[in-house]
Amino acid sequence: MYENGQGLTKDHGAAMKWCEKSANQGNDAAQFSIALRYDTGGGVRQDYGEEIAWYRRAAERGNAKAQNNLTRIYEDGRGVGQDFVEAHKWFALSAAQFPPAMSANIQRALNNCQLAAARLTPSQVAEAHRLASTWKPRARFEGR
Repeated sequence: MYENGQGLTKDHGAAMKWCEKSANQGNDAAQFSIALRYDTGGGVRQDYGEEIAWYRRAAERGNAKAQNNLTRIYEDGRGVGQDFVEAHKWFALSAAQFPPAMSANIQRALNNCQLAAARLTPSQVAEAHRLASTWKPRARFEGR
């Protein structure tokens, strides 16, 4: 409401305050929203370290969009060391987390997973698969 000025005066600071409150209670959609703000500089100064931390929190709770965006960070090495194993893992997880109605996103994630795999050795692909298969989401709405 504060973000878009719906019924209230537009106020990025207030929007961020309420978003952080929800995010700190474990709301993965709010965590994703904060990460996106730090990515684009939407109402806050652009900060890749904060962006990564918030995407990771949301991704660890099973947020497919955060998982997908995290893959780009690892693929590009933006704010972290370039890591195609991590990118592959998060691509695979995001493909599994998107709801069936988002089939275009699922297909895109699967295609990107194959592209990431092409950059890896067979043992690195196996490691990415192991990481993805042993990954367990943190409970949603359960503190940071």
